Amino acid sequence: MNIVPSIRMAWAFGTWRAPSAWHDIQIFTQAGTTRLENVCLTALTVANLAGESAELTWALPNRIPDNPIKDACIKAINFKSDRKVFAVYREGARLGTWGQFEQSKHTPDPFAGPWNHWPVGLNPSDGRYAVSHDRVTHAALGGAEHVGNWIMYGFTDQAITSLIPLAKSWNRPPKLKRLDGCQSSGYSQTERAYRLAAEASSVSFVLDGSEETPIYNPCFAIEQWTNKNKSRLIVNGKELAPGQSFRQGITRATDGTITLVLWLQLQSTSPVRFTVEDGER
Repeated sequence: MNIVPSIRMAWAFGTWRAPSAWHDIQIFTQAGTTRLENVCLTALTVANLAGESAELTWALPNRIPDNPIKDACIKAINFKSDRKVFAVYREGARLGTWGQFEQSKHTPDPFAGPWNHWPVGLNPSDGRYAVSHDRVTHAALGGAEHVGNWIMYGFTDQAITSLIPLAKSWNRPPKLKRLDGCQSSGYSQTERAYRLAAEASSVSFVLDGSEETPIYNPCFAIEQWTNKNKSRLIVNGKELAPGQSFRQGITRATDGTITLVLWLQLQSTSPVRFTVEDGER
């Protein structure tokens, strides 16, 4: 099955800077296929950080569902594929659906559109509904208001509720405490990383995880790292060996300064202590 999903933005995993407080979910369909071949009528699943979720089902000819979940900030698009596209918004966003006033009368689906002018239309056709599926088309499901400047998005093959710890860790990052040998400039939402600056060859800190501020695969970028080699990482008194669950690397700025980047596959709802030392020891 040919599926070309899109969120109309310039794990896959990433963040996107919205130019305004509005974000729209749109889907691409390859030439020769229709929306209903690629997307379920239960096209969206939404959830909030309290654990509530709902499936939103469109119905022919033009029934558009409402979002019943208060404070929903997680959305999954239900493509007919193993992995679903998801988007996580900041708390306070308002997720909606639309399309009842923008539907082509020539195509048998209840979604907004489809249009054939963006982004690969060969003829001037801005604003024109598609009348067949002989070319790439795009359609819309619904948008979000008050999204702020950042959105997290990616792919998942899990239930939408499995994204809640990730969404919490991004919206409510655990605080760094008991820093030794380093200073912190806080959590960077765009990088999903904590930014620190080393003041010694060994640094340590505590990440204050809890049920409401969980630790979820944290990343640390330690600037001014004076050791040219990689590090030894000790978590709650136990040294971790580099591998699938612990990765690290060195980056160098144009002025020659070194930043050590650490990533861990680690989830916790309690505080965790990290110690980072010179890897040559």
